[in-house]
Amino acid sequence: MGGIFGVVEFRGGPVDKALIRQSAETQTHRGPDSIGVFTADGVGLGHNRLSLVDLSERANQPFLDETGRYALVFNGEIYNFRELKADLEAEGQTFRTTSDTEVLLYLLLRQGAEVALPKLNGMFAFALVDLKTRQVTMARDRFGMKPLHYHATADRLIFASETAAFGPWMEMRPHAGTVAAYLMNFGGPTRGVTFFDGIYQLGPGEVMTAAPGQAPDIRPFFALTDFIDDGEYDRLMGRSETEIVDEFEALMTDSIRLHAFADARVGAFCSGGVDSSLIVALASRSNSAIELFHANVVGSWSEVEAARALARHLKLELNAVDVVEQDFVTSIPRVMRHYGYPFTYHPNCGPLMMIA
Repeated sequence: MGGIFGVVEFRGGPVDKALIRQSAETQTHRGPDSIGVFTADGVGLGHNRLSLVDLSERANQPFLDETGRYALVFNGEIYNFRELKADLEAEGQTFRTTSDTEVLLYLLLRQGAEVALPKLNGMFAFALVDLKTRQVTMARDRFGMKPLHYHATADRLIFASETAAFGPWMEMRPHAGTVAAYLMNFGGPTRGVTFFDGIYQLGPGEVMTAAPGQAPDIRPFFALTDFIDDGEYDRLMGRSETEIVDEFEALMTDSIRLHAFADARVGAFCSGGVDSSLIVALASRSNSAIELFHANVVGSWSEVEAARALARHLKLELNAVDVVEQDFVTSIPRVMRHYGYPFTYHPNCGPLMMIA
């Protein structure tokens, strides 16, 4: 997972390093492997790392370029970073790590956000800070898989993965409109306003730039219509069922290969149903050491035998956690604490947290 935090004082001046660390520590559960803190004139950055690619300390964040002018904090994974790295190396860029963080940094510096963002295949939330001009570029992945919140005034920008990190820097007041909408059963917001007054969410597929003397500029870099291919239907209609199935398998295999790449050990949730079983079976072709995790809802809804049968067939280790009815109730406070705001409770939240 991982977490990011930052404060940029547009007028410059010292930033309290202890407060930066305090904010970062509110997100330790997102990245328990290390906490990184960096300060410069008018800038303070924090990062919680969950190590997946390049497990060495050299890949810790905040990550600075070789000149020391630009700093990046990044949460997520760039699945096609190896291909992007090869392109950058062909242009003469050298690297000192094997991480996707460094690839993202130099892709942004060389090509700019507008060109770089559409090339990214992954889930991400990041902030790139020019330490000289104090200009900030932030972006969130196409489907909002990684959270990114911010508070902006004429003098200051604060951003974080979770709203709790804002606590040391500002008064946390409820947003009346959002609370009212929730109480009227409209659910919680996914972009724009949050449950806290003055704290906003960058929307899925959006990029924001902020700089001294300029109002934050938010614009989309992705729309669902980007996926529309007018000729795809006709192309598929001209193919046999076998050809379509083979193409689907190839696409699934390639997607899983990209998602499952890591220098750390890889695990997979497995309900025992068709979807997760298919994904695990394809993933095991290239990684025979995948560990399976299963929430066994004890009783008539149990699918643990199907999960065990799959594990035996693929010769993989299955870790099962028994879940009884009371667990759905007792897990609510913990789930709510990690969400950081009221939400419409989904029954799988508790079992998934028990597995974690």
